[in-house]
Amino acid sequence: MTGPSESSDADNGPGDNLPTPFGQSSELSTAETYRLSDPPARWSEPVVPVRALAPVEEAPKRPQKSRVKNASTDFMQPLQKLASHEVSALIGFNAIVFVTSVCIMTLELTASRLIGKHVGNSLYTWTSVIGVVLAGITVGNYIGGYLADLPRPRRSLAWTFLISSITCWSVLWLDQLIPSFTRPASISWPLWVLMTVSLIFFLPACAMGTISPIVASLAVASSSRTGITMGNVYAWGALGSIVGTFLTGFYLIDQFGTRAIVGLVAMTLAAMALIIASKNKVFRTGVALGWCQLLALTWGLATFTETSVASAAGFSARMVGVWEDPQTTDARTSRWRTYGETIGRQVHDLGLSLALRDDRQGEYHDESSYSYINVSEDYSEDGRPIKLLKLDKLIHSYYDPADPNRLDYDYEKVYAAITEMLAGSSETDIEIQVANFPGREQVVAQLPAGLSWNPDRQSISLKPRAIVDWSALLKLAPDGAYIAAVNELSDLSTRADWGGFSSVAVTELPENFRIPQEINEILRYDRTLEMLSVWKPLDEKSRRLALATSPSMPWIDAIDELRKKSRKASSLFIGGGGYIFPRWIESQFPGSERIDVAELDPAVLAAVESEMGLAKPPATRVHSRIGDARNVVDDLLRESNQQGKIAYDFAYGDAFNDFSVPWHLTTKEFAEKIHQLLSPEGAYLVNVIDVYPRTAWPRIQDEEQQVTFDGEPPFAGWNEWNNSGWIDTPGFPGFSLHRHGTRIFSLRFRGEMPAAVENRLKSLSSASPAWKNAVTELAKKSRQPPRLPFELPAILIPSLLLDDEWTPAPAPFEFVEIRRVGTGYSLAVRGALTRDLKQRLLSLDPENAAWKQGLEGLAKRSENLASGRFLAAFVATLHQVFPHVAVFSSEAGSPNDNRDTFVIAASKTPIDWAQLEASDHWTGLPFATSSKVDETVKTTGQMESLLGLARGLILTDDHAPVDNLLLPVFETND
Repeated sequence: MTGPSESSDADNGPGDNLPTPFGQSSELSTAETYRLSDPPARWSEPVVPVRALAPVEEAPKRPQKSRVKNASTDFMQPLQKLASHEVSALIGFNAIVFVTSVCIMTLELTASRLIGKHVGNSLYTWTSVIGVVLAGITVGNYIGGYLADLPRPRRSLAWTFLISSITCWSVLWLDQLIPSFTRPASISWPLWVLMTVSLIFFLPACAMGTISPIVASLAVASSSRTGITMGNVYAWGALGSIVGTFLTGFYLIDQFGTRAIVGLVAMTLAAMALIIASKNKVFRTGVALGWCQLLALTWGLATFTETSVASAAGFSARMVGVWEDPQTTDARTSRWRTYGETIGRQVHDLGLSLALRDDRQGEYHDESSYSYINVSEDYSEDGRPIKLLKLDKLIHSYYDPADPNRLDYDYEKVYAAITEMLAGSSETDIEIQVANFPGREQVVAQLPAGLSWNPDRQSISLKPRAIVDWSALLKLAPDGAYIAAVNELSDLSTRADWGGFSSVAVTELPENFRIPQEINEILRYDRTLEMLSVWKPLDEKSRRLALATSPSMPWIDAIDELRKKSRKASSLFIGGGGYIFPRWIESQFPGSERIDVAELDPAVLAAVESEMGLAKPPATRVHSRIGDARNVVDDLLRESNQQGKIAYDFAYGDAFNDFSVPWHLTTKEFAEKIHQLLSPEGAYLVNVIDVYPRTAWPRIQDEEQQVTFDGEPPFAGWNEWNNSGWIDTPGFPGFSLHRHGTRIFSLRFRGEMPAAVENRLKSLSSASPAWKNAVTELAKKSRQPPRLPFELPAILIPSLLLDDEWTPAPAPFEFVEIRRVGTGYSLAVRGALTRDLKQRLLSLDPENAAWKQGLEGLAKRSENLASGRFLAAFVATLHQVFPHVAVFSSEAGSPNDNRDTFVIAASKTPIDWAQLEASDHWTGLPFATSSKVDETVKTTGQMESLLGLARGLILTDDHAPVDNLLLPVFETND
């Protein structure tokens, strides 16, 4: 007898055994009905009923094969219906997990953008968002598994969707509420970011995480195939995550913005609750008429604007009048748009009042794939309107419409000074025609070296790389004194710090001199005092009018044109921001042929063009290359190899800030690419924000300092304190108060008060001026170091030493700083006290045991410093590529030990930095330099101790822990 696997249709009769889908045999007989065997007990309830098969009637004899075939066909009919039922159910369950996974990933990606406005987009932000969402899903899966085992899990599923919708909706409010809290000093920055993200996004992730286990349980109970059912559920959930990721990242955020997306997710979850609760009319009515109404209302208050409502109203008006004549439709559209604008403004204001949004009306707001963009208006100290470009949490640029080339940031002023000092002239002769004017022969006879006169062509020529004093060249004209006075007044009156009035002595005036009527209110001349005065800013147009009366105008025009064609600074900018410095380059170096800006975000460029006065090509020579700077640099290198060598005079790094540093722009590999794009005399200038540490000796440890305060402290419940002892203030470790009378307090701090703690104490709401003064005094006293118990070596004491200020020691000990304390001194070292530096100090007083012991302690403490390591590692990395590196601080003197902005200048050729002392922009010299010549490295200033902080770390594409290195900056700037 053969087994089932060996039999064929021809061998089977009506009574033979056939395999069934249940893995058992079922006997076919000639009874009135055929019955499927009962399913195994391990199957989940309920069991899908199978209808009885039709009775088999006696039939004439026919070939056995035909009878078996008909019997098999009849037998499969109930199985086909059963399979159809399972497939339809599985499709529904797959759709549920798919939609849920789309919502989870949409919320996760939106979370990183929402939270970025408050804590930046550092590695800690992304880590917290991913970790919190995964933690929420984990807890939700556990809860969902418990709910799946309860009776009527389908009802639980509807409620989980409703709860998920409510928790997602809460994000709109929590996003405005939670980040307004002040970080306690006892909580580290990464933990604070994690807490902030958790408070906003844990509950929505948890609620949505409960859905998948319930759906999986229902799917298995409705199917005869456990494995394929679970596989389908998991697969469709993963597919939903993929779709949600790409849909949100590539489309939704850029098109709709984060608040609208949060509302869309909440509304989708509410719709799913309605669909699943199809038979529960009470539940569906409550959700549809209650929750969905509230959700739609708050969604509109959080997202609608004057423009969006007006556009919707206009579209509706056109649809209503689609069959009407165009004139009637246009009139209705205009009216409806006006109504829409009014309603939109009111909705927007109400949303602001309810803390559902923070986008104030009248400002520019946009959300791109990279950042939240805001352009707002503020006022400078002299009352002039200033526009601020804000990306996520940070202000990136200040733009003065009246003075577009004004430089506000100190690092920009350092850039300007270095650029002015190093920028070259044309590499070929430049020839300019000069029209005749009185005294031309005498003028051209006095031309300085580098300039020559061609009498045949009536032109002057400038030799390549010639250094020209343009002011002195203008003064050669017969009325040069007047020309110089007008130019000086123009420079003075257009500066940001101008006081509103300036005068210059002028004794020699142009023949038939008169001030044009158009600028009588701007420029005046007092013949008695022989003074030319300016009362309002003398811009370029007004300057030209003031010089129009000069007989030497042809000479002025020729020199202006010569200056424009000769001065050049071919530049590459890594990051555009508000395009302030690229426009400064365009204005000050009109001979520049290339001013390229690598800007990651096209929406930032659109905002600057719309709100901050940036012209579009060909009206400007500033050319934007949209894309990641690393990719843009690679494209430039390919162009250089294919189309001819590209050689920039300057590359400016302006893509770093204190909350987000693109690590791939800090590496040695990227520096090598920049090196290839620079000319032989080119320089790479980068600004870096870090905390450059100072380690003091004697050490301020647990010493306590106190001050007296008369007033009301800015803490709730202070009037209920008794007079019995010290009260520790929550959130400010080491700081405490003691009440002595009705309004008399002692303020105490243990150890050295960090600047961040001082700033937070002074920024407390209801803090009075007296309170701020007391905190300032306490902070100053806490930072006062003890004096050394012995005399310092005389070689370390600076010739000019101010009280209460750290002053670098004379060379070659600039890494040591000295501070006067009473009749003695305190000592500190900057950066790391390396073994070589320590030995140099020990040699100054080798017999002093206390000196040796103190230096050993300083060296050990400096080796464990966390601050300054990003600055040090980045400088060390650049020094691997560029032979000459200098580091500037944006402080006027020695760098402080708090958060600071540094400028690193890396070049292929040595630079004489002493020339900066004559700059109009920045006169400070670098505090650390390093030069490599013939494999010999020479350092000056604090470079050796600065590099010691790097501890041998070189940033590469394989290892660049930028966010970890910048943790001390995060801690001091939230």
